[in-house]
Amino acid sequence: MTARGHRPTLSVIDADAHLQSIPATAEAEIDRVFDQTRPLIQMALVHYRVGNRESSAMERDLRRWFRRLVQRVNNDRTPVSAFRKYLLLATCVFAHSYQSDNAQAQANDRRLREVLTQGPQAVAAELQKMLDR
Repeated sequence: MTARGHRPTLSVIDADAHLQSIPATAEAEIDRVFDQTRPLIQMALVHYRVGNRESSAMERDLRRWFRRLVQRVNNDRTPVSAFRKYLLLATCVFAHSYQSDNAQAQANDRRLREVLTQGPQAVAAELQKMLDR
C-alpha cells in the first residue's frame, strides 16, 4: 500500500491501445506462474527443435501474450495458474507454426517431422500431464 492507502500499480497498454492499470501484486503473480512454467516452455521449444536465439525471442513474446491474456480474462476468483494450460498450448502452436514453415529443418530431422505430425494440441497435452504430476 502507498501512503494514500492505494495499491501500487503498473501501467500496461493492452492490444486495444487502452491504458490499463493493474496491481503490482497481480503482475508479480503472472510473472511467477510464467517462471514456474518456463521449464516446460523450454522443453516444448527444444521438442520442436527451435534454436536458442529464436527460443529467447519466443519466450519474450509468450510472456507478453500471457500477461495480456490474464489481464483481459482474469477475475479475482480465477487463479493465474488456471491459465497455465493456455500458455503451454500457445507455446506449442507458436513453435509448430514456426517449424512448419521451416522445410529445411524438417528435411533433416525425422523426430521433428514426427512432432509436427502430432500437432500442437497433443504436445501441449503431454506437457500438461507433466505439470499435473
